[in-house]
Amino acid sequence: MYATLSLGAQTAYAELFDQATSLELSGFAKLRGAFHVRELRGHEYVYFGFRDTDDVGRMAYVGPNNERVQALIAASVAGAKPQQLQPLVRSAAALGVMPAIDKHYKIIQRLSDYGFFKAGGLLIGTHAFIAMGNMLGVRWTGGDKTLDVDF
Repeated sequence: MYATLSLGAQTAYAELFDQATSLELSGFAKLRGAFHVRELRGHEYVYFGFRDTDDVGRMAYVGPNNERVQALIAASVAGAKPQQLQPLVRSAAALGVMPAIDKHYKIIQRLSDYGFFKAGGLLIGTHAFIAMGNMLGVRWTGGDKTLDVDF
């Protein structure tokens, strides 16, 4: 029912997992948008502009334009971006790691962006088994697969 992944595939998955985890912890780095400074009543404030799930532009308040907020912005700009993970994903998949279907990945990523998993949400079903297999260093060769996202 399974085949053991090569050491190269296991290493590629571990590296991808580490990079994705550090990206997840870097706050604004995973969001697509830009920082904006607005002046209100003689004081400067920083906002983060992004497109919400309904494709409407939104602005999230970050804080006053001070050293702490500028350090956050610098760390966000210098940090890893989701696009930088694509070569790692491609190499891991080429080595045999089981990837998620692109459409499904986008749904799961959007749920993550909005804090679904941090709030206690769980991924179950085929996608959870694919992830567990990758973490265990195996590729499932048998069993039924569905094309839905269960959570």
